[in-house]
Amino acid sequence: MLLHVTIAETGRTALPPLPIVMPADGSIVVGAQAGAAVRLPIGAVAAAHLRISLTGHGWFFVALGDATITTPSRVLPVCAGDQGTLPLPCMITIDRWELQLAEAADGSMPAAAPMRTGSLARELARSLLGGSSAPALTIESGAGVGTRRELPPPEVRITLGRGEDADWQIADGDLSRVHVAIERLWDGVRITDLDSKNGTMVDGRAVPPEGVMLVSGAVITMGGVTLRYDDPAAKLVNDETPPAPPQAVAPVATVPVAATVPELESATIGTADAPWLFPVAVGVCLLAIAAIVWLLVMAITATPVAMS
Repeated sequence: MLLHVTIAETGRTALPPLPIVMPADGSIVVGAQAGAAVRLPIGAVAAAHLRISLTGHGWFFVALGDATITTPSRVLPVCAGDQGTLPLPCMITIDRWELQLAEAADGSMPAAAPMRTGSLARELARSLLGGSSAPALTIESGAGVGTRRELPPPEVRITLGRGEDADWQIADGDLSRVHVAIERLWDGVRITDLDSKNGTMVDGRAVPPEGVMLVSGAVITMGGVTLRYDDPAAKLVNDETPPAPPQAVAPVATVPVAATVPELESATIGTADAPWLFPVAVGVCLLAIAAIVWLLVMAITATPVAMS
């Protein structure tokens, strides 16, 4: 089954769709962690914020953080520990991010590349930074040192080289006329060597014929020039943290159909919402027993009053 997801900041245009093929275990995570199927910027979003599962009985959710689920018939706020059925299509709001979810037939569209979810999260994060937040290349050594170029919005392709045909001309004799291509795609930023005479290195490794995706801080060496690639939005997306271990939440697939929440009429609330109730109830019972015992003792030991 293919899950069709579009993500937008509230009040802004949605990013390109994120088609997700449901894995064999039928469960995906929405959150800020690097292993999430749907990635969101770090902030009010937990590493694993929401779990969505597909079973033989339909779609289900387990909330690991606060969210709002909106269907054509109602709006349901949910908190950590809530779970229930998830009718599609629907919209899930987490902090300022809106996720539109719908089923899509297998084969109706290609599944998204694995790196797209992180790339889309970085595009979302740019609005949080303000000012100039586009990824950029800066010449750190060689001809034109100090020159900085921001990459236009996706999808775009620019070329670098010493010739007039290059979009960014760099006066270095060891460069080919059109040496490399830089593509800013919805899946990330890729560099490809264009059969240059002296080759291109990224972080000390030769760029393969199919190109390589750039990460913020990558160092590009070509000819006598060294450039650094930086993406300001990378600090708001948890790219380097490995996926968090699954939280101790009962698998949705084990919830009996009769116990689930039909069409989001309500949410199942965990017993952890009021842990103080049990000890308070026990204390009240003990006080009542002590009072009864005290009254009995006083009645037995009281001196009888003679009748006149």
